[in-house]
Amino acid sequence: ESLPVQLQMFRASYQVNSLADAQNIFQTMVPEVRNLFPAVEHLIRLMLICPVSSCSAERSFSALRRMHAWKHG
Repeated sequence: ESLPVQLQMFRASYQVNSLADAQNIFQTMVPEVRNLFPAVEHLIRLMLICPVSSCSAERSFSALRRMHAWKHG
């Protein structure tokens, strides 16, 4: 529930146009300021580790389907 408030404060304090901008801002923040935005920091970390697309998973399922058809064909 604190994320919306922290996001508003963060956007009012910093000019952010991309995830890379947000990452750079957090890397250069002093710990006392960073502690004001724990939910925003957590969100940025999640966005950095989440895949942008599911293409590799889709390719794996596609290959699995072909292997299954070949095995039973």
